[in-house]
Amino acid sequence: MDTRQQKRIAAGYEPKLYRPEYPRQLMEYFSQRTLPYDVETVLTTGKSWTREERRRIPAMMPTIAGFCAQIGIHRQRLYEWAESIPELADALARAKEWMEHLLSNGALMGIYDPKFAGLAAINWLGWRSGSVEVSGELTVQQLKDPGELQLLREIAQDYAQRRIQGKTIEIPSSTAERNVPDSAQVKQRRHNTAR
Repeated sequence: MDTRQQKRIAAGYEPKLYRPEYPRQLMEYFSQRTLPYDVETVLTTGKSWTREERRRIPAMMPTIAGFCAQIGIHRQRLYEWAESIPELADALARAKEWMEHLLSNGALMGIYDPKFAGLAAINWLGWRSGSVEVSGELTVQQLKDPGELQLLREIAQDYAQRRIQGKTIEIPSSTAERNVPDSAQVKQRRHNTAR
């Protein structure tokens, strides 16, 4: 125990201890919000008319950090507890699924700004963005999917040709644009040729 911690304990501070009701409270906290928006009613009036307009506004999204603030702990402590307490780990996983549900539906409905939704999904939920930075070396043996192998070969050949010609390289973003068979098509071809 370091001196800082000893001083805090001597001053009467006790670290927050885990309580068995935390998993239930976590689920209650997240289940309060079922839609990613609230409905706001705006009245516009003129000299002889009144118009009522209802519109959707972004709602406060429940977050792990918000729950931790509510019970008075740092979220790192919640994650540490979840490593050793299966009930809390399960509740935390379900809470993240609920966050994903609200975030993705809110983004699809246009409730949340797309930039915010993308960054939130990456940071809160572990999603990955469409662009990938490669560091280190990738060997052909590390790729298992024949479609990926074929794609890597085509990109390497295309890169070599364009580099020689001094052109800019643009890698297609979708499998359809690349004209690379997906793994189901490759398996079907293997099955047909094995006959």
